[in-house]
Amino acid sequence: MPVVAIFTKFDALVIKSFGTLKGEGMPIPKARVLAQDRAKVDLKAYEEQLVTKKYPPKSMVLLQSKKFDLYSIKSTILNNVL
Repeated sequence: MPVVAIFTKFDALVIKSFGTLKGEGMPIPKARVLAQDRAKVDLKAYEEQLVTKKYPPKSMVLLQSKKFDLYSIKSTILNNVL
């Protein structure tokens, strides 16, 4: 059975990245555009920790919406693993 890492609070990481960019003096419109990419870079630190484990994940899934149902989560996982 493959291991799948599910990041359920990725949207919170995007918000944090937006605040960081804004705090660094970046204009708000530009910070909005770049926040997602910055969050993906920040997520790499977590990914690097996971891949060193005895059973590293075969796939990683990012959930960004506060509203999601179990069917969509299952579909997302299956599409990323198979």
